[in-house]
Amino acid sequence: MSTADGAGRQQAFADWVRQPGGTPPAGIDARRAALYRKLFFNNVANLLSTFFPLSRSLYAPEAWRALVADFFARHRAGSPYFLDLAREFLDFLAQARGDHPDDPPCLRDLAHYEWLELVLDVAEEELPVSGIDPHGDLLAGIPVLNPVAVLATYAWPVHRVVVGEPLPAPQQTFLAGWRDPADQVRFMVFNAETAHLYSALRESPTLSGREAALAVAQATGHADPAAVVEGAADMLRQWRERHIVLGTRT
Repeated sequence: MSTADGAGRQQAFADWVRQPGGTPPAGIDARRAALYRKLFFNNVANLLSTFFPLSRSLYAPEAWRALVADFFARHRAGSPYFLDLAREFLDFLAQARGDHPDDPPCLRDLAHYEWLELVLDVAEEELPVSGIDPHGDLLAGIPVLNPVAVLATYAWPVHRVVVGEPLPAPQQTFLAGWRDPADQVRFMVFNAETAHLYSALRESPTLSGREAALAVAQATGHADPAAVVEGAADMLRQWRERHIVLGTRT
């Protein structure tokens, strides 16, 4: 058998495993092929259920398996690593799956929220231990943000989805996620103004807390910049207590 023939048989078998129809390719035992496919599919289904337990809870068992089967059949993953399967599933929901009548309307937001928790949990980056004054003046100094943190914007309040409860109404939601020094993943809801402050500090890491607050006041056209600075001082203190801000640059 030539290399090309062997590759062709492998591709034919892979296509059958993804979406079986009739008998497997010639020369492959049907019983063993079916067992192989079952084991492979169940492995993917179990991983997705582990990565996305809240999303899974919104489906009847047969509907969830149908979603997994659709992903299994149609998505072409770009990574062989199991941890990357969650990201591949998000890509599938956003691209190949799209708006589907069997899916809850908040599915893509909720799945992203669950994926975010996984990403923060397994991130290899460590919190810096030098070059930071943990007690520095957060307005006069340059706040140092937790590097294992992210701000996401959703059309649904995904943090309020509870297993067995009705879905909350759609509402624009700014949600910050981070990993604290005890390696626990935390989330905090921001409003539009605090989200703007966080983004200003993230995008311009040389700004002092006061400069970032004034930039927010200018961008939003706030009538009282001093009030924005006062509110920012209080928020920065809360962020430091929760380890979203680690201190100020020395």
